[in-house]
Amino acid sequence: MRSDLTDALGIVIRRQRMEKGLSQEKLAEMSGVHTNYIGLIERGKRAATLEVIDRIASALKVGLLELIRDVVEERRHDPSRPGSTRRHSASR
Repeated sequence: MRSDLTDALGIVIRRQRMEKGLSQEKLAEMSGVHTNYIGLIERGKRAATLEVIDRIASALKVGLLELIRDVVEERRHDPSRPGSTRRHSASR
């Protein structure tokens, strides 16, 4: 089941991976997670276990707590979420 939390996790993992210049394949290899699973997590289609999130965080060379904080922050600023603190841009 999709949730704003799994969406936020995927956004953060993809952002971290791309900032480090890693492909999904390389991140999968480094974390011991199947490439398809990385893609599903990044698209918010699968909820990862804490163990898998920890392995991905380690592969990205970020602490688990830092990664989770980034997820919480991303979720807080999601414009589609009620009570979000991110402002919508006016479209004309």
